[in-house]
Amino acid sequence: MLGVGVLLVRRVFVIFGVLECCDYLGHLASDVFKSSWLFPIAFSTIGLMMIYLDIL
Repeated sequence: MLGVGVLLVRRVFVIFGVLECCDYLGHLASDVFKSSWLFPIAFSTIGLMMIYLDIL
């Protein structure tokens, strides 16, 4: 849905696509990688890199 929103230049599709991505990442964090200690570290590193690249 995110890609369709970008191609069609529709803000609503982009917003719901981002919410869908956040929901999926929450599912990964809570169910799939519940006992992994490396996932939160990698997830935080990716987030910080995205913030850094946005500032550039």
